[in-house]
Amino acid sequence: CRYCKEIWEARATKISHKGSTRSDEEVEQAIKAQFERSRKILDIREKFYNEYRKFLTPKQIQSVYNQERKIMLHLQNRWK
Repeated sequence: CRYCKEIWEARATKISHKGSTRSDEEVEQAIKAQFERSRKILDIREKFYNEYRKFLTPKQIQSVYNQERKIMLHLQNRWK
């Protein structure tokens, strides 16, 4: 689905986790990148909520979000 694809792309943004070897500036950039990624995901969810709301009930929309969460967890577990 288009929604899942956009969320997946937003979450796929690579953020470096080098631990304590990073400078304060690198850590700050990583934190800001995480904020940006979270904003992008929220924007996508809101956009699709407004589209879905035209033909789905709130409970059905919640079901879509629950499916998204399950898929993401499944894929994360496969990569580990």
